[in-house]
Amino acid sequence: MSDIFDLRGGEMAIGDPAVRLVHYKLGLPSGCYRLVRGALRHAMSSDSPLIDLDRPCVFVMDSALEREFAQWFEATDAACCRNVASVAKRLPELETRIGARVGLYWDDDLSERSREGQYVLDLEKVELINAAPPPLPSRLPSD
Repeated sequence: MSDIFDLRGGEMAIGDPAVRLVHYKLGLPSGCYRLVRGALRHAMSSDSPLIDLDRPCVFVMDSALEREFAQWFEATDAACCRNVASVAKRLPELETRIGARVGLYWDDDLSERSREGQYVLDLEKVELINAAPPPLPSRLPSD
């Protein structure tokens, strides 16, 4: 699994795609990023947006890639019988096709404990690795 993801548009999509991904407007420069321990905390009633986790995994990507990712995930998840480890092994196929890295984390790598529930992202735990990855393709391939 890769903990590195590319951001180009300043908005991140994050979550368990079997439930839904949520968007965070980060206002960060284009670059390669990763989330560090403590990036997810259990949500309080006033927090938003809420990240709902049904499985012990969290996908992170530039929000512009969400549609292409969702199509890939739906087909791959079904082919892998909802086995996250098998889906993770096939993630490089998607990254090659879309020309960007997608982060994949176990929930307990990002939070204090591993369990289903609602979380929020601590924006201070989004770490820049290096700036300015290559631009997104002007037109994403379609299936």
